Amino acid sequence: MADVSCGIEIPDSRIAREAAELVRQHESEMLFNHSVRVYVFFEVDGADAAREFLRSHGIPERKANLVWEAIALHTTPGIPAYMRPEIALTNAGESQTCALVSATLPGVAEPL
Repeated sequence: MADVSCGIEIPDSRIAREAAELVRQHESEMLFNHSVRVYVFFEVDGADAAREFLRSHGIPERKANLVWEAIALHTTPGIPAYMRPEIALTNAGESQTCALVSATLPGVAEPL
């Protein structure tokens, strides 16, 4: 039976289970959980949720929007490097994670 997270069905095919196991064998639980969140909440959805969460806790709009931009652009190549430092650093961190995964698990980050 497939898992459901926030109304999104997580694939339960043999290849999906094997892919999940591969990530769990080579990466931390934190990175695995991040991968699941990225599958369920794509960048803009996650950015929207984070901004609403911050607003609901009284964080100023300027800061909430900064978080939105950093999350929404964290996988966008090129542009974030020319934006505010928080956005550039979030993108750089994502780029380093992708480079590490590619170096550690050759072929995993390549398209099918």
